Amino acid sequence: MRLSGHRTGATGGVPPRSRALAQRDPLLARDLRIGRPDLGRAYDDGGLVDLNSAPPEVIARVCWIDLAAAAGIVATRRAVGWFGAVDDVFALGNVPLPLWDRIPDRAVVITG
Repeated sequence: MRLSGHRTGATGGVPPRSRALAQRDPLLARDLRIGRPDLGRAYDDGGLVDLNSAPPEVIARVCWIDLAAAAGIVATRRAVGWFGAVDDVFALGNVPLPLWDRIPDRAVVITG
């Protein structure tokens, strides 16, 4: 089993199928707990974190950002309801620019 936030290879070790599954079938993605390393699960999603459901501590750990920035993401999520895409975090949130490159490879948004 791999530790959350551990990156391997050029794509960060994230299986492309995990992202595709999250977009194609959000209910199944939730059942498999994609993006929720804090919950027990058997499916290896490659170390993703769901910005629409994970608590700030998990977002901070997986995305390698400080807890205040992760708490800001969660506060924005609560204010807007949910994110439609990972890029919404940057458009709607208050994430400091130097942290932007740490989030997209590790984050997913599961909607629906």
